[in-house]
Amino acid sequence: MGSMVAGRRRVPPPVVLMYAILQVGVIAYGLTKPTELWHHAVAAAALIALLALWLAAIVVWRQRWAWGAAAVVYSVGLIEPAWRWHGALIYICDVAMLVLLLSPHMREYVGVARRRATPDQAYPGGVARLKARSARCGHLRAPPLEVCSCGSFTDTPSAMDLVGIEPTPWG
Repeated sequence: MGSMVAGRRRVPPPVVLMYAILQVGVIAYGLTKPTELWHHAVAAAALIALLALWLAAIVVWRQRWAWGAAAVVYSVGLIEPAWRWHGALIYICDVAMLVLLLSPHMREYVGVARRRATPDQAYPGGVARLKARSARCGHLRAPPLEVCSCGSFTDTPSAMDLVGIEPTPWG
């Protein structure tokens, strides 16, 4: 098997495929509607190419800016019927695409939301080094789940311990 960058999946999650299929469907539906844009062949071809590149930026290249722009466009699509109604089908598709874009799997896929790292991944020295550092202040000898004077719990590392921030005297 070929090399794979850590954290990148070869096969996109189903939510990404559903978004791509729905987006292609909406573009195809839009192509069937008569507009003045079709009288300008170059402009129509450029618009289709830009929409295809935008979809590829989200699905293939996983660009966060393209995801964010799409989220803004479909968010506006939620309130757009207040001044211009395109029909129930387009409105439902806009809502569905916004839901798919904001889903946790899609956000993780494009890199907007990352999975939480385990203590071994978040703390470069590992949990053993963290516990050794914590033992110096003596909080590992306290009863379970009591807060130590250094600001961390006795049996679990705090967020400050994981990133290596020393607690301040005032908390």
